[in-house]
This record gives sequence, structure tokens and C-alpha cells, in this order.
Amino acid sequence: MNLNMIREFHWLTKTVLLLTGLLFGLILATAVRAEVSNLAISLAWILVQVFPIILAVIIISIIADRIRKWVEVREDLLLSKLDPHIDGKSIQVDTSAKVTALHEKFDRIEKKLDHIEEILEKVGD
Repeated sequence: MNLNMIREFHWLTKTVLLLTGLLFGLILATAVRAEVSNLAISLAWILVQVFPIILAVIIISIIADRIRKWVEVREDLLLSKLDPHIDGKSIQVDTSAKVTALHEKFDRIEKKLDHIEEILEKVGD
């Protein structure tokens, strides 16, 4: 397995893999050697104490993430109902398009004024 792939895992995935590896290691250690069983029993006791806490943290984290996503969706829906251009990108694009159109109109008016000035100068001579 590529170690770079493991580094990119989410912390929850790393925690579950660590707990699973520790559990299988304890089972393998007690099955292979009787001398290691005392160490395995003490590690199993630690695992029993820590596992519910880690499991609770994982569950709370997943629930908090889902609540955060739900709130963001609701917030976007409410804001889109209030103002259809509330999205920062659409405001920026819309403003940019308006400014570009305004510059084009200004250039056309300026050309027309220059043309009118030329006609007035010719008439005045």
C-alpha cells in the first residue's frame, strides 16, 4: 500500500484503522505466544477504556459535520430567497458586466460627441 495515500486519509479513517490494527495485533499476540498475553491483556484493558471515548468523539464529529452542512444549505436557501444575487461571485460577475457595458456606452457617446464637434467646426468655418 502506498504510504502517501494513507497520509491523505481523513483523521476519522486513520483512527478507525489504528483501532482495528491494535485489536488485530492483540488477537494475534495472544494467539502466537503465551508470554505476550500479559502485555496483550494490559493493552486490551487500555483499549477497552479508550475505545468508547474515541467512538463517542467520532460520532459527535460526524453529527456536527452533518449539522454544519445542513445549516449551510438552509442558509444558502434563505439568502437566495431574499436576494437572488446574494452569491458573492454572481454579484462580482454582474457588477463587472455592468461596468463593461457602461464603458462601452461611454466610448460610443464620446465618439458621437467628437463627430458632432467635427461637424460644428466645419459649419463654423
